[in-house]
Amino acid sequence: MKYIIRRNLVSVMAILGMVTISALMAAGDDPVIQDIDYTPKNPNALSTIIFTATVIGDNPTVYVFVEECRDDLCYADVQNVTMEKTGATQYEKQVTLKHADANIMHYQIIVKDQGMWFKSSLEEGILGGEETNGGSDTPGFEGTLLIVAVVALLILIKKRS
Repeated sequence: MKYIIRRNLVSVMAILGMVTISALMAAGDDPVIQDIDYTPKNPNALSTIIFTATVIGDNPTVYVFVEECRDDLCYADVQNVTMEKTGATQYEKQVTLKHADANIMHYQIIVKDQGMWFKSSLEEGILGGEETNGGSDTPGFEGTLLIVAVVALLILIKKRS
């Protein structure tokens, strides 16, 4: 009796293994995200940017994620829009930036394929709009106040000694 159960169990396990392997082979490979680009190369704030990407996969849905920032502070209203297929593996989307004082943008390609999500690395682009420090490396009033404070401190120290 044990021999019959073992023989049937081995047969069932072998069949389940073959079904699992064939299901994994039919699922296909993960999508490949290649050649992420945007034009113009040095966009200004509030300009329209065209993002392009090459994505190889089984009928994927492709999104572009765009986040605008002012130095280290990023705005909460990010754009995450569906890209349009323009060729066999080419995708494209126009995105208009929303913030006049943004000087950095982060962008990323996100792909949904066969119910799974895939992301490219988060890239950074510099916006050619206004400079973060007025375009000058010279100190402003902060430097003057620092000099006055140091001189006043030196005078106080001399008077006490």
